[in-house]
Amino acid sequence: MRYLIIFTVLLLTFACDNSTPSADAQPEESIPDTLTLSVSDTIGVLMGDSLQEFGSLADVEFDEEGNILALDAMKGRISIFTPSGEFVEFIGRHGAGPGEFQYPNCFAQLTDGSIVVADFSGATISQFNAQNEFVDRLAGFAMVPPMFPAAGPGGSYFAGNMAIDMSVEGGLPTGSSFIGLYRGGLEPETILLSHPLDISIDADGDVNVDNVDVKWDSDSRGNLFYAVSDGLTYSLNGVTAEGGHIFTIEKDWQPVAKTEEEMLEESYQEGLSRSDGGESTVNRGERVNQNPYHIAIDGIYIDDNDRIWVKQGYTDIPTFEVYSTEGEFLQHVTIPSLAGIDQLSFSFKNGMLAFDVGPTDYPKIYILENLD
Repeated sequence: MRYLIIFTVLLLTFACDNSTPSADAQPEESIPDTLTLSVSDTIGVLMGDSLQEFGSLADVEFDEEGNILALDAMKGRISIFTPSGEFVEFIGRHGAGPGEFQYPNCFAQLTDGSIVVADFSGATISQFNAQNEFVDRLAGFAMVPPMFPAAGPGGSYFAGNMAIDMSVEGGLPTGSSFIGLYRGGLEPETILLSHPLDISIDADGDVNVDNVDVKWDSDSRGNLFYAVSDGLTYSLNGVTAEGGHIFTIEKDWQPVAKTEEEMLEESYQEGLSRSDGGESTVNRGERVNQNPYHIAIDGIYIDDNDRIWVKQGYTDIPTFEVYSTEGEFLQHVTIPSLAGIDQLSFSFKNGMLAFDVGPTDYPKIYILENLD
């Protein structure tokens, strides 16, 4: 049997604590002035310096020393650069052995200084110590490894995953997607939220999985913050590592239709095929069941001051609503110099940067001026 898992999986829904009143949006007249950020430098070239030629930027972060870690999914490695863009070293390389990656697509720096890297195609989690030396590789995940990790307390991490039962006789597979707290094993220590998967099988026998859209990140105290979007509402939520409720903010939203050009640009997708023998292949092709509307929330990023940056999913200029970790709205922030660049992702820990995961020219990292 061969089954296909669409790359945009591991985004799930939430359980709301109805006993706690939802926070109301602030009146328009009380919203602070919108602040703007600008780009101070870039890393990445079309050709010339091979160390700055990226194949496919999947995840980029500053470390505590101010160096930039750039995960290249296509080349299967993390490149480290100084703040001025000078190359330092690689972490990992392409391959199937210890300390090697087949198609890595996300990583996290944990509180103990180590780094965990999720290999989408290899279905593994690799760990490197604070000196960037390979320590261990965790394999044996049923489908994909825990995805989009975010540092939790005591060297743990929050990540999304899913469980699918393929053994259902005479019917469709069943399953759920969830965010769990992981501490080195194949199974999560705690599941913080979960939702049933919408599973279908196409004419070729591939299993297609759809999920409610969820984005998340963690703060310095090991709390998890996530946003959930559906057709007419979205919510911002905070929970502790043990699942305790911090706050919930719910808002109505009017869906914004995509243009024909945007639909064409997003018609490409990546998926994972896996055989009964465990072999996996990353597939690239035309997207099916494409959503004709923009999502409400395009990302959540938490900075050094534990401010929550909620990126709006329907604006041409990158625009954020910024909240405290108590749920207080602080301000709007925009980045006009990055207007019109599709598929931008951001990181605001130890510094501020952006990177394009689906560039129209070539992959690059945008170093942003700090808000403070």
